[in-house]
Amino acid sequence: MVNKRDDGFTLTEALIAMALFAILITAVVAPLTSLFRVQRDSNSTLSATTSAQSTLEAIRDNWTPQTYGQNLDTDPAVTAYTAASTGVTIPSGLTYTCRNLDNNGADTAPCSGNETPQPAARRIRLQKTNAQNVVDVDVFLDIISPSTR
Repeated sequence: MVNKRDDGFTLTEALIAMALFAILITAVVAPLTSLFRVQRDSNSTLSATTSAQSTLEAIRDNWTPQTYGQNLDTDPAVTAYTAASTGVTIPSGLTYTCRNLDNNGADTAPCSGNETPQPAARRIRLQKTNAQNVVDVDVFLDIISPSTR
């Protein structure tokens, strides 16, 4: 009589083991890819926010009483705002807008630099949009007129 030895797994057992392994790997990898996408988007937003905030700080620091009403470029076709009044260059990828505010902080009109009398305050806004044209970063800075300080 010949003894039959079991030297391994049957084909059915191997296929079932591989299917279970594939399901387990899918359950582990799917959340990881989502996590990496969230981290990439978060890093991009953080970088854009930091850039916008440092640019706004540079504008605020360089905006003097003598230059408050001068050389405000509000042309929407301009992508890089280089204002002689502030000497600050807006990084590419950020959109610059400037609006005049009244004494109550209400928006009155776009900045032109030729207002008489000068507005009580100005709101500087920097925005970054993504490829789907959705705003990722929206940073504001209100600057009070030197004459009203």
